[in-house]
Amino acid sequence: MPIRLRALLMAGALVIQAGPAWAEPVTLDDALAKGREVSPRITRAEAELRAAEARAVRAGLRPNPTIGVEVENFSGTGPYRSFRQSEVTVAVSQEFELGGERRARKAVAGAEREFARLSLSRAAADLSYDIAVAHAELRAADDRAVLARGNLTRAQELARIAGALVDAGRDPPLRKLRADALLAEAEAESLRSFGLLLTARRKLGLFIGSEDPDLSAIGGDPVPTVPLPPGTASLDERLAAAERDAASAGITLARAEAVPNVTASGGFRSFRESGATAVVMGLSVPLPFNNRGRSGVAAARAGLSGFPCAAGRLNITPPWP
Repeated sequence: MPIRLRALLMAGALVIQAGPAWAEPVTLDDALAKGREVSPRITRAEAELRAAEARAVRAGLRPNPTIGVEVENFSGTGPYRSFRQSEVTVAVSQEFELGGERRARKAVAGAEREFARLSLSRAAADLSYDIAVAHAELRAADDRAVLARGNLTRAQELARIAGALVDAGRDPPLRKLRADALLAEAEAESLRSFGLLLTARRKLGLFIGSEDPDLSAIGGDPVPTVPLPPGTASLDERLAAAERDAASAGITLARAEAVPNVTASGGFRSFRESGATAVVMGLSVPLPFNNRGRSGVAAARAGLSGFPCAAGRLNITPPWP
């Protein structure tokens, strides 16, 4: 075996031997807690949940009233050259949503909020699984490294004894050749186990935000699990159900938005020349000539078109309107 490769193997074996003495031990509970603190997937899911909660609050708000001021009959010609003939109107208008638009909007926001909450639970479950697997792999890699180091030590001792016996003429040279072959195999396995250990350390370190090059994993109390009652829906089924509810509510909202809203206004008008005042009232309704809301309903139905495939896999009833 080349001298440089042999030196690398010996250095790796020394690092493995010295590692557990001063590496940071991490239990599974600690790894799960640290992973949740630093995980970008959890941060993103939490941000999406906060955004969904804010949208749910906004969805329940009614339209703001509008105040308007109008000045007429001034800066013209003749008697309207000054402000003597001017008329000032102050009015407040309020839009009234018809067709259950506010209720449908709240239903959509509520379904999206539930979907975001379940997505956070799913992200936390996936992260816990990934960390548990990485923690177990690191422990296994530690054990393999210790075993490989022991095999390497025994192979080195056997090679030394075989060499001494062959040099003394008590054993044939074949004995030393076999011992050297076993030593080379042990050195290769030691290098392989060292590489697997570095990979396992790096993998767990990425999940928990640790840059310790000698990270080690130790056993601890098993994470308690609570058995779910029979028939409890899985996270995938609950996510699909939340998506179904959001899609169904989106169609209802599109239909409600197709109903024209009514804007009522009321105020006072002041006639400067006579000093008289009068009440002004108004009512306006948009005429659905160009936009009748059909495109919104079609878009909502199109967004629902891919749901039957997912619903069929998860045994969920599609929300056909």
